[in-house]
Amino acid sequence: MEESTEHHDILVIGAGLSGINTAHVLNQRLPHRSYTILEAQSAIGGTWRFFRYPGFRSDSFMTAFGLPWHPWKHKHKMAQAGEIVEYLEEAVDAAGLRDKIRFRHKMLACEWRTDEQNWKVEVDADGQRKTFIANFVISCVGYYAYDKAFPTTIPGLKGFGGQVVHPQWWPEDLDYSGKRVIVIGSGATAITVVPSLAEKAGMVTMLQRSPSFVISRPTTSSLDSCLKSLLPFSLAYWLIYWKDVFLEVFSTQFLLNFPALGRKVLMGEMQKALPKDIDVNVHFNPRYNPFQQRLCMCPDEDFFKALHQDNCEIVTDTIETVTKDGILLESGRKLEADIIVTATGLYFQLFSGIAPLVDGQPIEVGSHYAWRGCMVDSVPNMGFVMGYVTTSWTPGADIMAKTLISVIKEMEKTGSTSVMPVLDEKDRSKPQKLPVSATSSYFVKAADRMPKVTDEVNSLALGRSRQIETGKSQVTYHLLDLLAVIIVLLIAQLFRLVRRWSRLRHIPGPASAGWTSWWQCRGALSGRYHEHLKNAADQFGPLVRIGPNEVLSTDPVVLRSMSAARSTYTKGDFYSSGRIVPGVDNVVSERDEAKHKFMRAKMAPGYSYKENEGFGFESGIDRQLLNFISLINRKYLSTTSESRPLDLAEKTQFFALDVIGDVSFGEPFGYLTKDEDLFQYNEINASSLPVMNVVSVYPWLGRVVHRWPLSLLLPREEDQVGFGRLMGWVGCQFMVTQTDLFSFARHFVHKRLAEGITTRKDMMQMHISNGMNEEELIQQAFISIIAGSNTTAHALRMIILSLITNPNAYRSLIAEIRKVTSSVSNPISWAQTQTLPYLQAVVREGLRTWPPVAGLGFKQVPLEGDTINGFSVPGGTQVGQGFYAVGRSRLVWGDDADVFRPERWLLAGEDRLRDMVAALDTHFGHGKYSCLGKPIALMEIHKAVFELFKRYDFAILNAERPIKTETSVFLFASDFWVTITQRDDEEN
Repeated sequence: MEESTEHHDILVIGAGLSGINTAHVLNQRLPHRSYTILEAQSAIGGTWRFFRYPGFRSDSFMTAFGLPWHPWKHKHKMAQAGEIVEYLEEAVDAAGLRDKIRFRHKMLACEWRTDEQNWKVEVDADGQRKTFIANFVISCVGYYAYDKAFPTTIPGLKGFGGQVVHPQWWPEDLDYSGKRVIVIGSGATAITVVPSLAEKAGMVTMLQRSPSFVISRPTTSSLDSCLKSLLPFSLAYWLIYWKDVFLEVFSTQFLLNFPALGRKVLMGEMQKALPKDIDVNVHFNPRYNPFQQRLCMCPDEDFFKALHQDNCEIVTDTIETVTKDGILLESGRKLEADIIVTATGLYFQLFSGIAPLVDGQPIEVGSHYAWRGCMVDSVPNMGFVMGYVTTSWTPGADIMAKTLISVIKEMEKTGSTSVMPVLDEKDRSKPQKLPVSATSSYFVKAADRMPKVTDEVNSLALGRSRQIETGKSQVTYHLLDLLAVIIVLLIAQLFRLVRRWSRLRHIPGPASAGWTSWWQCRGALSGRYHEHLKNAADQFGPLVRIGPNEVLSTDPVVLRSMSAARSTYTKGDFYSSGRIVPGVDNVVSERDEAKHKFMRAKMAPGYSYKENEGFGFESGIDRQLLNFISLINRKYLSTTSESRPLDLAEKTQFFALDVIGDVSFGEPFGYLTKDEDLFQYNEINASSLPVMNVVSVYPWLGRVVHRWPLSLLLPREEDQVGFGRLMGWVGCQFMVTQTDLFSFARHFVHKRLAEGITTRKDMMQMHISNGMNEEELIQQAFISIIAGSNTTAHALRMIILSLITNPNAYRSLIAEIRKVTSSVSNPISWAQTQTLPYLQAVVREGLRTWPPVAGLGFKQVPLEGDTINGFSVPGGTQVGQGFYAVGRSRLVWGDDADVFRPERWLLAGEDRLRDMVAALDTHFGHGKYSCLGKPIALMEIHKAVFELFKRYDFAILNAERPIKTETSVFLFASDFWVTITQRDDEEN
């Protein structure tokens, strides 16, 4: 062979993941030094290109396993070998490293020459012999051999009549379709290959002598996707990277330090994933503790899913001998096989199995000591880049590479030409251990070929005279960087918290509320938020601090003042959660006072009873009220001989929804005529609206859900149930995004707009006539359905409950109804209800005790600040409105505030009544924020209470818990089971 010589400052051996990363670190930290990468194969990738067995993939997250400077952008976090090779190819090109790599350059020998202060490396370069001279050599070839496997003795294997395959040399043309395959082994390779073989093989048996721990990891992460969609990619990836690294370190340390508990957790998880007929204690309960050997990882439970198949099994037993057609076990069982796969481990070796020479003397690495895992004593200017064995490889390899580059920079700084770890002879007798804690067979049996570790190798000798202490100072630099960042962020956050706490420290409230919103969130998550807030008001008074920048007011005078027409208060960030279309405000979410006023001006005529008296409000309510009565008479009227219970919570929702459809759009949805939860609206309403209470605590969540991937959970055009389908019925567009995920069918709105000004008699036409555009019409349709139906239905059902649980009020109302039944219309008109004082008192008392709106509706204190109930409140503070607490405040209503007593409205003097009505009106908003739909709601409630109690008697089925109530944005009720009978004096 011809021979040539090249000179470089540094040689990197190996173009796998470790070698590529080391080269990148060299470019970044030693750009002035020359180097080249020697790779024995014809392409980059190392292990990931060399191994070809089925299913070969990473068994740790690529965010941590990948290169820290080249983000892993694929969807799946655990990648197939081909994907990893593609990723490495991209990384090499991105870093400009391809010209630095010498392919088909296999190292044959290397020698350190002290006189020359350099390494001489002999290489076979595709048949040509080359010599490379370098001052420093960095080995990045890993720790096992490509040309040999871990030696294991399987009795009788040579007599097997089928095919024997080792995964390290998997034949590309191996056909295992329909065949019986036995995989011998219990490590990562066996766990990987079994699911892939089970896809086509007739029978796959995993035969293990001793069990391993196997855990599953999901290949996708919604949290990661969320971070990438919300944050700049570089920041999101940084957070994901350190999150995954931290989780690996934490789980490793947890299992190592609490092995008994860790074993219990792992066993429990495996048992849940396994078929019931596989005993986890037999097949997955190793003798060793977790992470004494690396845990076997499988993506998306693919290994466990394979064991659920009829053609896959696991056997834990010892081989007695291999026969011509299978394997005979010591238990006496015979396993038949066409193919045997010996997944029994890898052959451990360092530096490609070559013993380096120092001045002609071979160095047996196994008899020497490691410094920081990346250098060996008595071997100058040579480093080894090794990754973590029990967790993701790359973070460890990155540490090693940067440590070695730091050593080289120290050499430059001191003018030294060589460096090596030193150990006094007296220290060689001190306790020593292997550099890795794993107890895998191929590690244990390679102990004589591995350098030892002792705490005394803490210094490096530079040149031939200088020596520096490095054992205590050489700390992983990027962990320090991370620690520094965390400390800075913590100090900044602490300063922010103290400053925020001090603003409202003089206002009473729960101690934790000054520091965090958790007090509010806990109440919101409990489903009893309304009681949570009321209890705070009872304890601390009419002004309570409930969050770092939030206070709760239960003083109706204050609430009215904040919402007065000339008030300088504005809507708080709470209202951002009412935004339907991302980036587009509606009358609920709009916080700009001028824009909000303009929106209301266009909408107000459509809600005015005076302007619309002649066309539809009342007649639409009457039609649906008669439909409600018809439904009861047809299906739910009980008799002495037959009980027909109904959930009045559901039926009142049906009634309110159909009223909205009739009044707003000229046609009911059909809930009452079909008597079913169309499009699963109520079901989804009950389960999804409580989330909005949490959004009211953290308004930024309202913006997050409009971003991918959470936006995928929201209603979309093709929905057949829930809000999406309902919006299709009324032609509403609930959500408009760039990808049109929330673009609903708008044919109804388009049609009405195309008609122009017509004689139609409904709210939609009034809105069109007053100049509302298409987008405004679409958003308002949705608001009308959600807000209009939920509030009215709740008020109606709670008034009914209050009446049938209060005999005195029940009798008084019936008496008033009887007096006028013959003289009023059927159904009773709105004007006629206003002549019935007890009916009005009942409705007012019901709204007082059970206000339908529970959302706090925060208002923002003007910049100049304000004084509320004697407390100075700085500008920007969010003031919440506790409607439930207002309605039951003893300061406002007296000691019997929790009692349903309509008579209080009849006995109050003129001044007192005026104050009571003003306090009650806060439930519907006030002034510039008053509810436009209030006239329709009150008409609907008065008429329904009169007509229902005119005809029927109601009886509760569950006296212990007549109804279930919980808080969402609205007070929501369910399971209101009653029986309805026709009253004896009612002839209808």
